[in-house]
Amino acid sequence: MVLYWFPPVLISYYYCLLLHLIFKLYLSKYYAWGFFFFIVFSMGYEIDLMRNIKALLLFIYSLQYVYRKKITYFLFYNTIAIGFHSSAILFFPLYFLLNRDINKRLIGSLFVIGNLLFICHIGIVKLILLPVLTFMGGVYSMMLINYLDSDLFSQPYGLSFGFVERIVTFFLLYKYASRLEQKSCINRLFINTAYMYLLLMVYCSDFSIFIDRVAAMFRYFYWILIPLLLFGKERISYHKVLISFYLLFSISRTIALTDTILLSLIHISEPRDAHE
Repeated sequence: MVLYWFPPVLISYYYCLLLHLIFKLYLSKYYAWGFFFFIVFSMGYEIDLMRNIKALLLFIYSLQYVYRKKITYFLFYNTIAIGFHSSAILFFPLYFLLNRDINKRLIGSLFVIGNLLFICHIGIVKLILLPVLTFMGGVYSMMLINYLDSDLFSQPYGLSFGFVERIVTFFLLYKYASRLEQKSCINRLFINTAYMYLLLMVYCSDFSIFIDRVAAMFRYFYWILIPLLLFGKERISYHKVLISFYLLFSISRTIALTDTILLSLIHISEPRDAHE
């Protein structure tokens, strides 16, 4: 019985320790709100990402070394992250990208165009990738083609409360990015992550498995930036309205995520009543 519970307890301790370090480092006194937004926006991580989140938390912790330009420490933590999941290799190029001063007008234009394509159900990923993959051939190309042709894995995202939330979040970050950076220059890393995530959501919306497994990893900016905008000294004037909006969204998202067959399953190794 002790051996049965040991791995979950150890994993839970690992999560709590790294989340504690992350929120203490990037949020300071708004620490508790970091956990709240982690729960709201990352509730499905252990189902959709599994081992990825173990690598992701190490990457988020290592972002301090991107800001400090200490590449050795960054490489150290993310090399360990690869041991948890090979997807951590995606984090290495971000060392050179996340701390850049990005053209806001370009980002705004791309977001508007992407949302028009999203609303019109014009799938960019299938339009571009299918011909390229068909031409290239090979095992991995065929695997991606099968994903793109699958109704289960490439079902497009539609208009929803989440769509409205992403529009609101983009507007907030676009308008108040300078204020966040004045508070702390390290916030630029999270702002650029937000732009990357929100653009992936509109341009790759016809490839749902990519959204669930890759784009979702970059949702961590919510844990840091939204608490700062709503509760920090740099909070915006209509923060109470936005608090109500995000609370309503959190309830909606919680209902949607928990109303699945996966969360209704009973672990096969748990003892069951003989009369069940």
